[in-house]
Amino acid sequence: MDFLFGDLDTLLKTVGLLGIFGIVFAESGLLIGIILPGDSLLVTAGFLASQEYFNILLLIIAAFAGAVLGDSFGYAFGKKVGPFLPVIRTFAPILAGVGKMRYGTFLFFNAAGGLLWAVGLPLAGFFLGKLIPGVERYIAYIIAGIVVATVFPPIIHVVSKKEARDKIISFIRKQLSKQQ
Repeated sequence: MDFLFGDLDTLLKTVGLLGIFGIVFAESGLLIGIILPGDSLLVTAGFLASQEYFNILLLIIAAFAGAVLGDSFGYAFGKKVGPFLPVIRTFAPILAGVGKMRYGTFLFFNAAGGLLWAVGLPLAGFFLGKLIPGVERYIAYIIAGIVVATVFPPIIHVVSKKEARDKIISFIRKQLSKQQ
């Protein structure tokens, strides 16, 4: 299973907390975020903290700061450049800016979401690493489960609900017609 996720533990050990901050920032606020392994990265970082490669408190501070600041950057970018075609969650802060959501409202939800994501996932990996002996043998399978758990529900929703499919198709057509 390692071939699916690369060698995240080596990457994390190499880039350290500053690198984790940068990757989370980029995933949250830059258009390249769709290619970065945010969820699996944070769980793996939490697991490494359980093995004392990172201080868990510093890890969650770096991840939380990267998420909130990255989202804020994306919001400002979206507010500046205006409408464009959204693709996935990575673009949510940009779309909030495009839609001119009040920044105070955005910041509240941004911080709440950052707290759940950037603190919750590392803590899950940390406690998993502390509570289950030999869990490192199964980390690739755990990460695969996380990927499936985060990707599968929206796909099922779209596939199973005609109304959701119709809305998405209509929205895409509308956006594409604006582009021409």
